Amino acid sequence: MNIRRSGSIENEAVYVAMGLKLDFTKEIIVIYSIPEESANGWRSVFQDLKKRGVKQVISFTADGLTGPDTVIKEEYPNSLFQRCIVHLMRNIYKKVRISDRTEIIQDMKNIFNVANKNDTVIERMKRFDAFREKWKKSYPSIGKMEDNEHYFTYLLMPFQIRKLMYTTNPIERLNKEFRKVIKNKNSFPNPASALMLI
Repeated sequence: MNIRRSGSIENEAVYVAMGLKLDFTKEIIVIYSIPEESANGWRSVFQDLKKRGVKQVISFTADGLTGPDTVIKEEYPNSLFQRCIVHLMRNIYKKVRISDRTEIIQDMKNIFNVANKNDTVIERMKRFDAFREKWKKSYPSIGKMEDNEHYFTYLLMPFQIRKLMYTTNPIERLNKEFRKVIKNKNSFPNPASALMLI
């Protein structure tokens, strides 16, 4: 969104952090407007959370942007980190031929099937390896996908919350609502006015 700061109008990032409460309901815990999305921006968010009393976070889930994962290690070193699986699937979907999309997405759903209560990280990694082997000739980039343990962190969580931990879709839906609210505004006079409208 376009915000005026120090006499100039710039497009700024909105940082949103959502928490999962003990009763499995979700709650927005921070919304910040920071000039650009970066590791330093996320560092400011996490340091502010610490000042507000957040001493421990069991696990973070974030999309594929660089920054959050490295800063989480620094600010909350005992926390787990989950990379958004839905973003991974979307990225792969966009890069493959239309004729292969249905089969590739089905293969990926098989890898990341959150309905299987007894699944383990080792079993998932085997299916991930088989997926890469199957598609590497047609799509070398799939064959080169790294064994990223951050795609399987949700398996370390209790089964009841796995579906809530493997994706950032709830925040994506919220961002879509934010865009609806601000789309008719050319710019905001200051960050506070933008955040108040959101």
